[in-house]
Amino acid sequence: MVPYWPDTVKDPNSTKEEREFAQAFDGIQKLVFSRTLTIAEDKNTRVTNADLSGEILKLKQQPGGNISIGGVNLPLQMIELGLVDEFHYVIHPVIVGEGRSLLEAAGLKENLGLKLIGSRILESGCVALHYVKN
Repeated sequence: MVPYWPDTVKDPNSTKEEREFAQAFDGIQKLVFSRTLTIAEDKNTRVTNADLSGEILKLKQQPGGNISIGGVNLPLQMIELGLVDEFHYVIHPVIVGEGRSLLEAAGLKENLGLKLIGSRILESGCVALHYVKN
């Protein structure tokens, strides 16, 4: 993600949409959980190898907006720890033949029972879905 998005802000060949997303991404505070990294190149990024549950609970107690997470392993761990309150999925109109799917390795002990509370079709053809736990 870094340096791709910060560089995209300055790239005259980037689309308007790419630049808008890049500016938003570049301006937010980011927390990276890593077993190998100790420092981040980005001024708005902090790297930690601390306890996931403790760090997320501290973030949830702070004022501000939503906490967004990405990747495959981190969301699964947070779901298993019961730390996810809402789910936002964006379905892209691309079919891939390989790679990991989001919940393939989930060792969920129970059905999450999600309730759809919003959906939106984006200009790109993607579909954004918003769920909460029942």
